[in-house]
Amino acid sequence: YRALLHFIEKHFGLLPAADCDAKCVMRMKMIMKDWSTSTQASYFACLKSIWNYANYKGYTGKTDYPFQRHEYEIDKVKVPKTKKRTEHFLTVEQISRIYHHWFEMPDEKGKDKSCKMYVGLFLFSYLGNGANVNDLLRLKYNNDWYNSDGKILSFVRHKTADKSPVKVQIPVTKWLKPILDYIADEPTRNGNVLGWFLKDTDTNDEETMFKRTMYVNSFTSVKVRKVCKVLGLREDVCVTFA
Repeated sequence: YRALLHFIEKHFGLLPAADCDAKCVMRMKMIMKDWSTSTQASYFACLKSIWNYANYKGYTGKTDYPFQRHEYEIDKVKVPKTKKRTEHFLTVEQISRIYHHWFEMPDEKGKDKSCKMYVGLFLFSYLGNGANVNDLLRLKYNNDWYNSDGKILSFVRHKTADKSPVKVQIPVTKWLKPILDYIADEPTRNGNVLGWFLKDTDTNDEETMFKRTMYVNSFTSVKVRKVCKVLGLREDVCVTFA
């Protein structure tokens, strides 16, 4: 909801609910045309909830419902459906091509727009049991790292930490180690593993971390798509594919 509010304020200013008609929502969709389907679906799901509440409270007046309920309502906005999890995948052969290509990429360590760093993060996510960026940015050099002599990283999944604080382990395999050696910070007890990606972010502030995670997610997807284009792979790849 915060991200949606920021998007609306950026492109439309303070938008009255009554102005949120089909024409307005169509403009939003046009602005989002290069976004992933899942991100668009998330934004529009939030917008639909807000619109329904505004309508219930009487704020929208006689504004027509802007979202398509039936296929024949071509003057309304069709909310994109999020693809099934099984549709978000690359074959092992395709991942292997990205992995081997990564070693041939220019050494840009330390540069803010480093393609190799962000593609490395994508591969880290894949090789780290599919850990998402939200959890990877919170990775610490904890006791598991030191007790295993640098062979295990671990974390408690942030999304379910309050309900199910199950520890997830990431074995530092021979495939992951060169990636980790390149993109990770030097080990310090309880220090951030991926401090480079945090850029002075206050990791204790949830809103700041949320914004940073959104940025890194988005930027990683942009860089991975460039590599996929070079390799002749599907170009809609994002972090979810890892």
